Amino acid sequence: MHRKFTLSIILMMGILGFGVPLGTQAEDDNGTIMHSHELKENDHHKEIRKKIKQFEERGYKQENIRKAILIAKHADVEPQKVLDSYQMTNSWQATAKSFGVDYEKIKQHHQEKAKAFFKQNKPLILKELTAYTGENETELADYLEKDVSLKTLMKAAVVAKLSETELDNIIKEKQDGKSWKDIIREREIDPGNFKSEMKNLFHKVKNKSE
Repeated sequence: MHRKFTLSIILMMGILGFGVPLGTQAEDDNGTIMHSHELKENDHHKEIRKKIKQFEERGYKQENIRKAILIAKHADVEPQKVLDSYQMTNSWQATAKSFGVDYEKIKQHHQEKAKAFFKQNKPLILKELTAYTGENETELADYLEKDVSLKTLMKAAVVAKLSETELDNIIKEKQDGKSWKDIIREREIDPGNFKSEMKNLFHKVKNKSE
């Protein structure tokens, strides 16, 4: 369970949820037909949101919850134990070490998995971004030739859509050295909405890649 929980949060990827028979179809709250893999993912993410909310209601920050889950998965312990340890050490490196985990190593591991995901699914991501932004796929691919990473392109697409700003303007600001945090704040975008849009894009690509 730790592994499923962690991958969903860290990589924003769809994984198997709870027992829905193969071939099952149903309607979501908007009346849209959903297939079995979508139902599984939907149920699983509801469970994830429920667990995160429970930790937040206890006063924990979401960023700390995510890091605790990452360490807990590698240490094979409950996230609560990791959070308790962090409150005493106030250091994620020290907390991870107390559970026999190399924090920098696992961070690098998940970063490499994320990079592999982008590399393996480049055509699918471009098609999804084309549909999401309404931009020409060739024009989007041109950004990649100008050393704009797929991850940056995806984030820029989300910011552009949520703020009704030209995609090119967002990319230029990022290339000029502005942080995503500042770009999002200056456009008065709710960070929660931004993360939700990013997750939705990841899940669409992941579902189509399976």
